[in-house]
Amino acid sequence: MIRVKQAGALISLGILNVSCGIAHATPATWHSDPMGTSMELSFDHSRLIEVPLILGTVTAVAQIDDQNLTQSTLRITADLTGLLSYNERWPQQLRSDQFFAASAHPAITFISRRIVRTAHGYTVSGNLDMHGVSRPVDFALSWSDILTYEGRRFRGVTLTGEVNWHDFGMTYQDEPQLRANPEFGNTFKLKINAELSVSPPP
Repeated sequence: MIRVKQAGALISLGILNVSCGIAHATPATWHSDPMGTSMELSFDHSRLIEVPLILGTVTAVAQIDDQNLTQSTLRITADLTGLLSYNERWPQQLRSDQFFAASAHPAITFISRRIVRTAHGYTVSGNLDMHGVSRPVDFALSWSDILTYEGRRFRGVTLTGEVNWHDFGMTYQDEPQLRANPEFGNTFKLKINAELSVSPPP
């Protein structure tokens, strides 16, 4: 408080402390729409063909900060018991104890830890949990623009990467002669498409 004497009168001047800040929106929670959400994996069969498979029910939850997408988080879970391919032999082999051991470990889960901006888009790092083992992995990440339809907002998120199944304790093609033979790989490609939706803020 400053007191100033002027013309025999005391004038009190109050100093008001004003702080100016930038308001940041709270990240919104987005949930997957089953009609547009999937997890696909594929692997080379003896360097002859690429075998595609689709996992069962996939669910995703994301906390998305539209002002800074690197502050967003993702959690994605896929059901292995519903694994499908063009030939039932492949799902049977991959559900077996030599590979996913789906009876004991019926799901794959990815939880993001960090998202960074790159020259070509984004990279998401996190923990991939499958076959009872959790290991850090990196995926390329892309976001679609937001679509508003019938009062709801939609957006697409896509993750792509490659996983070494031996890192997760799987013994499929684990014989020494197969490991040493370049014609037999030990990785599969993983692609996750998540169609997310959220109601608009009031």
